[in-house]
Amino acid sequence: MACARLPPMPTSPSLRITGELGKVVVPRAHALFLAIGLLVACAPRRHTHPAQAPPDPSHAAQPASAASSLPKPTTRPPSTLRLTANLDEGRVRVVLHLASGTVPSRFVGHGARIVPDDIELSDSGGAVPFSLDLQGDTATLQAHRPLQAPVRLTYAIEPPHTQAPLPAVSVEPDGMFLRGEALLLPDALPADSRITAKVAPCGDTELGGTTLMLAESPLPLAELRHADFLCGFAWSIHMTKADGPTDLLLATDHLPLDPRWTATELATMRSALDTAFGADPPAPFVTLLRMASLPSQAPRIITELRSRGMTLTTATFASWDATARVDAATALAQRWIGGRFPMEPPPGDAALRPEWWRVGVARFVALEVLTQEGLLSPQEYGHVLDAAELELARPPRAHDPPLRRATRSAAAGLLFALALDRALRA
Repeated sequence: MACARLPPMPTSPSLRITGELGKVVVPRAHALFLAIGLLVACAPRRHTHPAQAPPDPSHAAQPASAASSLPKPTTRPPSTLRLTANLDEGRVRVVLHLASGTVPSRFVGHGARIVPDDIELSDSGGAVPFSLDLQGDTATLQAHRPLQAPVRLTYAIEPPHTQAPLPAVSVEPDGMFLRGEALLLPDALPADSRITAKVAPCGDTELGGTTLMLAESPLPLAELRHADFLCGFAWSIHMTKADGPTDLLLATDHLPLDPRWTATELATMRSALDTAFGADPPAPFVTLLRMASLPSQAPRIITELRSRGMTLTTATFASWDATARVDAATALAQRWIGGRFPMEPPPGDAALRPEWWRVGVARFVALEVLTQEGLLSPQEYGHVLDAAELELARPPRAHDPPLRRATRSAAAGLLFALALDRALRA
C-alpha cells in the first residue's frame, strides 16, 4: 500500500473528511483494517519485542585461520535481581547485584516503603557509606563515594502506608505483588546494562513470575522499572504452539472470573493482532491476573501494559464481558499503535491529545480484531461507537479535567479511524 496524506481529524459526530480522499459524510458503520493499513504503510514491520537479547558481537563468526590466533573473548558475569517475599512479616527482600559496567551512585524508588535499618551497600572496595532520603513514597539512596563494580545492594520493601487504588507493593498471607517503580534502581542506567530478574516462589503454591517475558537471556536493566512481579499465584496457564510463541497467564486464586477462559481469549487477541501487524514470529507474552480492592468509580478490570507483558487487576466483583475484552484488546494493540508506530495528532486543534492515536485508533483496531475473531457482537461494537459519538457530542469546556479531555481525544481517534476506513472503501 502506498503512503498517503491523512485527512484532517474530525472533531464532531458529523465525521466529514476532506482532502485527497475527496469529501464524504460517513455514517456509523462497522469497519475493516484498511484504515490502519494506510496509517502504518510507511513504517517497517518489526518485532513488537525481541524474543531474546541481541547477539554478542564478540561471538561473530571468524575465519578458521584467524579464530585460532584471536584471544578468547571474556564473558561478563551477569547482573541479577532477586525478589524474595516474607509473607509472615509483610516484606519483600530485594538483592540487586550489578556485576560490571559503570554504576551510578544514586538509587531511586517510588511507591513503596524502604525499611531504613535493613539496607546494605557494597562494591569491590567493601562496604559503602550512604544516606537514605524518604520523601513521601519516594526513596533516594545516595552513596558517599563512587561505586566500582561489582556492586551489591540489599534492602527490604514494605507496602506504603497510604491507601492507593493500585499500590506498588502488596503483600498478603497467600502471595506478593510488586511493581518495578518501587525498586531502588540506579537513576541513570547505561543503555547497555542488562540483567536477569528472578522472583522466588512464595505461598502455598510455591510459584513466582514476572511480565519480563519468557526469556532466559538478560534483559535491559531499564525494563525493570516498568515490569510487574508476582508470587503465590494459583494458576499457571500455558498455551504453546510448536512453531510459534508461548502465551502464559499467571493468576491468583479466588478470582471473580475463570482465568482459563480469559487466558484463551487473550491468546486469541494477541495472536491475531501480532499477525495483522506483521510480527514473524510474534514474541512470547506473559499476563498477570490478580484481584484488588478498587475504588467504586474505577473500571471493574484495569488493564495495563507492563514491560513485555500485561497486568489485569480485577475488582472483588467483576466479569469478563465486552468492556473487559475491548480494554484488553486495546492494550494489546497499543504495543503497535503508539508503540512501534508513534504519531502525533494533526495540527489545528489544541484540544486533541496523543490519546487520539494511542487509545482511539488502537481501540478501532481492537474492535475489528474482536469482531473478526467472534469475541464481540455487532450490538456490542455499536455500543462502543455510541459512547464515542456521545462523548464528541458533548461540547468541550475550558475547565474540563485532563481525564475528560483524554477521553474526548480517544473518542475522536476511534471515529476518525472508522471514518477513514469508510472513505477508503467507498
